[in-house]
Amino acid sequence: MRLVLVLIALAGLCASAWAYPTLTGPSGIVQTPTTDITEEGTVDFAADHLSMDDANTTAIRLTTGITDKAELGIAYLKFGNDLDGRLVNFHGKFSLQREPACSLGLAVGIEFGDLGEDMFEAAGVERLTRVYAVASKMLTPLPDAAEETVSTDIRGHVGLAFSRVENGDSKDSIRPFLGLEFATRRGTVFGVEWRSEEFGDDVISAVVRHPFNGDSFLQVGITKNPAGLAVSDETSVFAGLGWRFETPE
Repeated sequence: MRLVLVLIALAGLCASAWAYPTLTGPSGIVQTPTTDITEEGTVDFAADHLSMDDANTTAIRLTTGITDKAELGIAYLKFGNDLDGRLVNFHGKFSLQREPACSLGLAVGIEFGDLGEDMFEAAGVERLTRVYAVASKMLTPLPDAAEETVSTDIRGHVGLAFSRVENGDSKDSIRPFLGLEFATRRGTVFGVEWRSEEFGDDVISAVVRHPFNGDSFLQVGITKNPAGLAVSDETSVFAGLGWRFETPE
């Protein structure tokens, strides 16, 4: 019984330490989702600015844990260069299983994006739909499973995403994505990711994220092809803040 309680506590710590809204909303690394679910009864708010030579992007996200297995949220991305564009992205994710109760974590999710303003209207692009499945695995042992405690936890992620961009005709693609995260005992997370893309360059990102007092986060990093919409072929530098709030009972 004591071991079970320890494992449950560790799972709770992992969920709160790892979960963070991606630029399009679902909890994950930078632009790829993981099996993390925003903690039930809390709301994660995040805002980031992405700076590129030929465009700038502002990303604002709100994600809430509606149960211990599901999250819902919305993201607003504002793109700016010679033309302006925006993406309003609604998303939901459901956890099928988690570590350490299972050998790996599994989750499925869906995103519905509404596109508008000059940039996307000129291209005739109206909607973005993305459905994905992702598996996550802790690659380092839990503290009680090793004689010596490791100073850094390592997690790997692998997933598959179906994307549909609608611009009168629909353009569909099924593409894989991968991610790797390193978390120190102080809570600092280093993450890298890759997602194959049909629309523009592949998504490649790296991030450093640090929590403060358990309810606020700071992150900085680099990424390419924001939201997978071929807005720019430049690598962007981004920085942002996040806050976690408890929902009223």
